[in-house]
Amino acid sequence: MAFFILLVSENLHLMESKDLIYKNGHFYEKITEKRVGIVDGAKICIIAPPESFTSFLPAGRHPLKILSQGDKEFEIRNQPDLAKWKKIYDKGTFLYFSITRTVGATIIVHEFKVELMEDLYLYVKKGWKQQDGKLYDCACIVRENISRSIDFFEEVNAGSLNEAYKYTFVHYFGNDGNPACNAIDRFYEQPGKADLAIRRLRT
Repeated sequence: MAFFILLVSENLHLMESKDLIYKNGHFYEKITEKRVGIVDGAKICIIAPPESFTSFLPAGRHPLKILSQGDKEFEIRNQPDLAKWKKIYDKGTFLYFSITRTVGATIIVHEFKVELMEDLYLYVKKGWKQQDGKLYDCACIVRENISRSIDFFEEVNAGSLNEAYKYTFVHYFGNDGNPACNAIDRFYEQPGKADLAIRRLRT
């Protein structure tokens, strides 16, 4: 689809127009065929036919598969070579995580609230060299940016806590950093209380 984009400035003499085409998730200038980036926070006016615009699916994993309490317990009990397991949080529990970023000379801590849509379990398999419990996948939704540091926040759906962190990072910050984490170290029980990481529940 071709777009006419007007980069908006308070000073009309400083505005610039570009004839662009949107392909593969990027804007390209039609004449030069070079990719055009748009700075975060830029105010732009896009003029295009109505059929050029579409609504987005929810952020993260979609559709999000959610198991009932009985189906979740049945699934984990029937894991091959299961040595032990325990439920550590009920469906509906809220957990928290933060993403710290440095923008110029400023350090910003983005803190998020996550709702568990299933019971959350720790489990251990017989063949593991280290018999420390690992988190079993758990459908969840990032409900809120409690630090209010994200403009235009939208919920993020995930099939596990690791996914919740990764999808949130990629959705809001793209490739500006490392989206991977070990959820057992990153998620905690109370806002601002990273020292209450759920790792301590392994014992």
